[in-house]
Amino acid sequence: MSGQDLGELLGEFLVEAEERTARVEQLLLDLPHCGSEAPELIQQVRRELHTLKGNAGMMGFDALRIAAHGLEDLTDLVNPARPDIDPLLRGLDGLRTETAALDRRGGGHGGDSGTVQGVRIGYERLDGLVEGLGAQLLARHRMSEALAAAGASSDGAAAQAVQRCGEAWHKLERLLEQMQTELLELRMVPVSTLFGRLRRLVHDEAHEGGKEVRFETRGGNTSVDRALIDAAAEVLGHLARNAVVHGLEAPEQRLAAGKPRPGLVRIEAAVRSDSVQIDVLDDGGGIDTEALRRAAREAGIPVAEHDLQALMFHSGLTTSRTTGLSAGRGVGMDVVLDGVRRGGGSIEVASRVGVGTRFRLRLPTSVSIAKALLLEADGRDYALPVSTVLDTMALTGAASGAVLEWRDHELPLLDLGQAFGSRAERRRKGYMVVTEASGRLLGLIVDATRGPLEIMVRGLDDLLQGLTGVSGSTVLGDGSVVLILDPLGLAGLRDAVGEAA
Repeated sequence: MSGQDLGELLGEFLVEAEERTARVEQLLLDLPHCGSEAPELIQQVRRELHTLKGNAGMMGFDALRIAAHGLEDLTDLVNPARPDIDPLLRGLDGLRTETAALDRRGGGHGGDSGTVQGVRIGYERLDGLVEGLGAQLLARHRMSEALAAAGASSDGAAAQAVQRCGEAWHKLERLLEQMQTELLELRMVPVSTLFGRLRRLVHDEAHEGGKEVRFETRGGNTSVDRALIDAAAEVLGHLARNAVVHGLEAPEQRLAAGKPRPGLVRIEAAVRSDSVQIDVLDDGGGIDTEALRRAAREAGIPVAEHDLQALMFHSGLTTSRTTGLSAGRGVGMDVVLDGVRRGGGSIEVASRVGVGTRFRLRLPTSVSIAKALLLEADGRDYALPVSTVLDTMALTGAASGAVLEWRDHELPLLDLGQAFGSRAERRRKGYMVVTEASGRLLGLIVDATRGPLEIMVRGLDDLLQGLTGVSGSTVLGDGSVVLILDPLGLAGLRDAVGEAA
């Protein structure tokens, strides 16, 4: 057998091992809540472990085979009436350590494939195909522009030829769009792949803190781009941990407050237009906004200029007086915000003291290709994600101040040229684009708008990393490189420069 065949066989084994360990973990976490069905669930755990043990033996992985056998024997000690699952969960972590070691020795094959209608496709191949979509988009934009220009300047027979080319191109474009949609769907994975990890995290945090937690999920079939899964896992992990450690009260406190003894943490996912919405809710004590403002004053943060949204995600701000293994409510929330923004999304928080807290994430369905509105300011083009645009309008005299009343909201204004140093004073003519991100409204003043059009989202060069108000870059049909705007970063920039902007 060739080295390539061995590598593919190892990859298949590791992916299946990962699926089986995940299934065992879910069965174990279900066990304390399944009542009379506990004996059947224990038997299912045994079957999964027995199969994993047999497969490891056939591959010659003795350490993994012995670990699986020991865990299989451990299931015999489980009392169905009062199952103690923590020793089994720790043993399962040991299995994962063994498979991870095999993956490293084998060159990283495990977990690197997706299953589509029973056929495993390497994600590296999918990523390569999606990268090719960027070149395809570029060619489509150039072809469309060339046909439009030729049609405007042709006459007679040439005009008829251009028309026939245009008709053929439109048919080809529809086929290319269909291929693009189907290819991107291959990279989509259900959010439920995250729920298993979060459920284990919630269980471990509750066990560590002596709390009782009921974990619920909804909308697990909602799909997101695989590239978002890692970023979303980090963000949701922070939020779920904070919900258990700092959101939910101790069982005795909950009973004294007239609440059920176990607290509730629920994750809900749903598709909203061209984005995925994920809510993390708890029925705990809520966020003490006065304590948060007090902490902001002590930290020297001008409280009057910040609302709950801004305070919650301010770096290092916390109401916790103690430290522990888990982040405090406030500590690490700036990491959450950074993770959401890296994924091109936004986050909002709502809370009621004594009732609970909800964090709402909005993420694009794809991080590879997005719809954007092109904004022109001082001869430069910028791309603004359409998902953040609420309104566009021509500038009027009413926009001469630093803020503007818009739909019963006070709308702060920022000239895009001023933001990026292409002009000194705010322009009085042009257009205003109203954006919203993580609950922050902002009116961007520009010379003109075009589109929307589809763009290939790319990263930033090292020299541009950390540039405020920018989340990425793209290439237009004429070959020009355009910055992709981050409305939340621009809102923060407007706060920093003040009303002079």
